[in-house]
Parts: sequence; C-alpha cells; structure tokens
Amino acid sequence: MKRKRWDSKTKTKIVLEGLSGRLISEICKKYGIHQKQYYTWRDRLLSKATSNSPWDLANKSLYDLCSEHPNHKNDEEIIAKVWTIGRTYSAAIEDRRIIHLKIPSYDFYPKIVAPIIRKSNIDKEFSKLKDIKTVNDKNLKDILEVHQYVTDRFFKISGRRKRSLASKYLHFHFPDLFFLYDANAKNAIQKFSNISNRSKRFRKEDVNYRRFYVKCLKVRDHIIQECGDILKGKKLTPRRLDKLLLDLSSSKSRA
Repeated sequence: MKRKRWDSKTKTKIVLEGLSGRLISEICKKYGIHQKQYYTWRDRLLSKATSNSPWDLANKSLYDLCSEHPNHKNDEEIIAKVWTIGRTYSAAIEDRRIIHLKIPSYDFYPKIVAPIIRKSNIDKEFSKLKDIKTVNDKNLKDILEVHQYVTDRFFKISGRRKRSLASKYLHFHFPDLFFLYDANAKNAIQKFSNISNRSKRFRKEDVNYRRFYVKCLKVRDHIIQECGDILKGKKLTPRRLDKLLLDLSSSKSRA
C-alpha cells in the first residue's frame, strides 16, 4: 500500500489537536497514523519554536534599546522606542492621525508623541512590574492594568486602540511578562479550542488583550506540562510562543 503523504498544513492541524488537550490515541486513530509519527511532527514543530531565527538579531536590537533606555524622560529616547518598535512591527502609532492633524510626519513624534508620553505616569506604572519574575493570580491585575494604561496613552496620541503596539512596546521592556498581540497571534491562539481563556475581570483592563493573555498563559503552561522533555530546559518565553503561533497561523511549518 502506498504511504500517504501529509502536507504541512494538515500536519500542523493534527499536532494542534494534540496540543489542545485531546487524547493522542484518539487523534492517531482518527487520522490513521502511528503515535510515533504524531510525536515526530509535534517535536519538530516545538523545536522550531525554540530554535534560532533570522530575526533574532533585529529583535535583540529592540530589547537592548529598551533595556538601555527604560525610562521616559528624554524625548529622543521615547521617539526611538515608539517609532522603531511601531515601524518594525507594522503597528506605527501615527497611521491616519497625521492626515487628520495635517501635520508633517517629521513633526508628529517630537511635537505630539514624545510630550504626551513624557508628561504621563508611564514610568510609575512600569515600576509596578520591575520585581515580577513569574505571572500569577496576584500580579496579573498589575500586568493587565499597565497594558491598559499604555493603550490609553497611545489612544490619546493616535485616536485608535493600539493594543497591538502596546503589547509589543511592553514586551520589549518586559520580555518575560507580555505576550505579543496581533491578528495572526489572536487567530492562532483561538485554535487551541479545548483550552479556556476564562479569568477574573479587572476594573482597568483591555478585555480583548486579557482574553488573549490568559489563553497564552494557559497554552504555554499546558505545553510545558505535556512537552517539557522536548523543550530540554528552554523556557517557553512569550517570544518563543509567538514563533509557535506564527507557525500555526501560517500553517507552513516544516513539521
């Protein structure tokens, strides 16, 4: 009998069912594959998430920028961070705002973006997070409230809910605390259908980001529990989970 060839999209779909909590034996029976084959596909997908990426050096420059200039007192530093992160991740804060204000793009950042952020309490908000090493039920409130605060500041600047830019801006300041939110990541995390995103609501929060964040936490913890041996001691950081979600979103993994 000729062996069936599986395309990468189907392999990823099958692995996703297992990572979502379904019994592996049931999945293998459903698709007519051996468990060994399933685990081979799963291991390759997870290994890719923890492997080096061609984008690592570019991202390192953003981590270094925020690490070396964590505060928001200097306009040049504020502009460098907001402009570089926004443009790099196609989440620029200006969008259509410049057209509405009829202001040249080269004036928008020094005359609007930097002053609003500098005069805000963003550094005070950031100080709530500096000692957090592990996310738990007690500090989740602070994490989500800081995201809401940054989103509100960006709204004041742009007139739009820039939750994606806020998540990325915070991620580069606190790499272990913030998951990177965008349409691709949101769609990919929803594919973990058996894992709930229910959680306590907070007075100051972005509901969409909370649902996304909580689901990311639960998916990450589930993968660590079920596949810890594959990770080989490597942390499943927000950056690595983002790489996994990008694979799931594109369904072009070479698993």
